[in-house]
Amino acid sequence: MGVVPTDDELTDAVRSLRASNASLGVPKLLVTLLSSQPEWSVSEKRLRKVIQRLKNEEGSNLYPTSTLNTALDVFKYSNKLKPVLFGSEKGKGLVAVQDIDAGEVLWREDPFVYAPPWEVYEAQMAGTACAYCSRAFTPTNPPLRVRCPHDEQSIITVPPPARRCQGVFCSRLCLARSGSNHPLLCPVANPACLELLDFLGKERWKAALAFTQCVVRILSAWQDEMRNSSAKGKGASNKPADESYMSKDAIWDTYQSFAALRNDRRWSHTSENDLARSQLENMYKSLHTALINALYLQPSESPDGLTSDSAVTPTGGIPAPNRSMTHTKQLKRLLKVPVPKMRLNPLFSWDGVMEGLGKMNLNLEAHGGLFPLHSHLNHACRPNISIRHISPDGSTNSILHSPNPSRITVIATSPIPAGVELVVSYVDPSLDFRSRRRELRAWDFGVCLCERCLEEEKADSPPEDPEVSRNEEKVGDRDKQDAGGLEDEIRNFLGV
Repeated sequence: MGVVPTDDELTDAVRSLRASNASLGVPKLLVTLLSSQPEWSVSEKRLRKVIQRLKNEEGSNLYPTSTLNTALDVFKYSNKLKPVLFGSEKGKGLVAVQDIDAGEVLWREDPFVYAPPWEVYEAQMAGTACAYCSRAFTPTNPPLRVRCPHDEQSIITVPPPARRCQGVFCSRLCLARSGSNHPLLCPVANPACLELLDFLGKERWKAALAFTQCVVRILSAWQDEMRNSSAKGKGASNKPADESYMSKDAIWDTYQSFAALRNDRRWSHTSENDLARSQLENMYKSLHTALINALYLQPSESPDGLTSDSAVTPTGGIPAPNRSMTHTKQLKRLLKVPVPKMRLNPLFSWDGVMEGLGKMNLNLEAHGGLFPLHSHLNHACRPNISIRHISPDGSTNSILHSPNPSRITVIATSPIPAGVELVVSYVDPSLDFRSRRRELRAWDFGVCLCERCLEEEKADSPPEDPEVSRNEEKVGDRDKQDAGGLEDEIRNFLGV
């Protein structure tokens, strides 16, 4: 007799199979499920119940979901605001607890992860910007740069690596702060990531880059913290300034707290035609495959190799990686500390990737940073705060040459009394209300009913002419009479 999977295991597997086999009916889906999980025993009746439950969940989840971040110490940033959970429709936000003056700097924040503008990313890949903090190198920089240690060692390696790593760090401090992050995306230390790096460079897809950075940070947190047992929950620093020394649990809680709306739900109504939707789905599948091949180790994986790429592991229906034994062994050297299944599923399953991309699209700041406190900010077409990238000298020039390109500064643009919510505009506030609403609708935020939108909508409506109204009433009465006569005529014809 086969093994009866738990409800969670079955639900995760069915979600993944339905995403990649949307046209299959229940009987064929059951055959596919049992082919991928031959040790399972599942009846068609139970499968139908799971599918119905998933359909109900998909239909009821109309808004992005979010939770408060228990790992976030808001008072470390400012004592003039507090996080609030408004409800399922609006989610969380920030409310002033003291009066705030216009022009007041409320807080500065470094990112949880950073997906820099492509000019900065390309500079990092070429070795002309720090692989950790993203600061561009100039002739005036002190000669403290440190090359990737894995690339340095590869000079004497036989055979040589398929691709050299061009990564360079500002100093040994930046190298140390990168922790285990850099090696996982280093073509020398982890050759299995080449497919993923090529995909990111080709598609120039910021949400995919940011999600990749999240996966890497979560995986490396397990390695850094477990290796440093004396830290007792304080992992090796892999983020600058106020995001340093986060434990693996705090990192996970922070990632989970970001508002989420599955990315495939967005393209299901924002894409204009079936071809566009098909192209997006293929791009999602390519990212999913590249992530698994680059960073995923099966919990039961042996050091000798992998199963075929068509196999599916019991871990939430995650496809088995398709890479060489050599590449697997190199990845296992980087991920010596096993990561629990409960952490792997939300990162590498199809559902996890879709939700992760949704988190990135909803929460990324315009320049590519993912900020725990900044992510609380809700939209209004009359914002009362502004997000700036300010250098120590006060300039807002190209962030490529800023000493800290990823840091944001939050400034009040108008007085904010205590009890009032802090809001920012998600779209260009200079647009007319129809254009603003259209752009917001693409993110599943519904119709904006803020004070400004309602005022502009009212002003845009033509004034009502009393004579026109009377004529409309007469036409309406005549239509009702005609409809009634037509109804009687039909009844007589049918004999009812």
